[in-house]
Amino acid sequence: MRIRSFTVAIALAACAPREPTLPHTTIAGDMAVLDAHPTPALADELVATWLARSPTQIAAAVETAHLDTLCVLSTALARRGRVDALDAPRQLLARRCAGDRKFWGDNHAAPDAAAAIALRGMDLARATPQAIAVVDALLPTAITRAVADGDVARLLAAGLLRHVELEAFLAMADGRTVWLLALALQAPTVDDSAVALALRLLERGGERPEAVDRMALAATLAARWKEDGAYLYLNDELWDNSGDEAQPPLIRTDTWAKFVAAAELAHAEDRVAPAWWRARPLAERAALAAESQARRYRNDRDWAAWLVEQQRQLAAGTSAAPAR
Repeated sequence: MRIRSFTVAIALAACAPREPTLPHTTIAGDMAVLDAHPTPALADELVATWLARSPTQIAAAVETAHLDTLCVLSTALARRGRVDALDAPRQLLARRCAGDRKFWGDNHAAPDAAAAIALRGMDLARATPQAIAVVDALLPTAITRAVADGDVARLLAAGLLRHVELEAFLAMADGRTVWLLALALQAPTVDDSAVALALRLLERGGERPEAVDRMALAATLAARWKEDGAYLYLNDELWDNSGDEAQPPLIRTDTWAKFVAAAELAHAEDRVAPAWWRARPLAERAALAAESQARRYRNDRDWAAWLVEQQRQLAAGTSAAPAR
């Protein structure tokens, strides 16, 4: 009887539910488990195991981790003073995950790489306040350095504008908003916030985002970017509160910067363009700028001579807008 009872006890114990345990076969395998369940407790357990076994493999194992997972993992590493197990860009991200918005590191290439990693690893469906804060801090770098346009567009399509301050996003993206929105609108599904912004920029704010032909809207924005590119900007006063309702920014083209092929002058037409240029009708200035751009692409030497002569004639009031 005792033997039978003992046998039954063993059988029952074998059938009883057990706490899940990690096989700890490879860091890559462990990392996949953590990425699926990024909890602080699991991160602590794995970090302790990895540091004792093969800390040099940690940097490679986290390369495909989501941003929220990377933040949890870097916190666990920081508790043990071993953030150095990560590469330079992810060390910077670890500081950002900890809330340090001022730290940029000593490696000048790290911020660009960190911004690209953060945007690539961000999934709004699993966003945490910590991860949103990191993305918000690194968006200016990602956008101005153009290191993650595809991921910025993906996040815009997923609803990024519901998580970041719209005015700040527009200020950092400026004219590149046109291109980023054009990319975002081509996604299979697009959040209404991105469609609404595109419509407002094109002064079509009265239309309902859900009823818009997104691909046609994307084509319009892409054509605008292709034509004017670096010479596009958003009007200086991002939000006009003089009326009952705040008006969003509109797309502008710096015709003088485009005319003289000086993209660095964009957004400064009213300050740097000669009075005789500003006195010309906008349609004439736009036509001259487009003609200048076309000539420069065809033959920049001929264009340089043409530009000098055009400026002389325009200053004298004798030049007419070319036909295209």
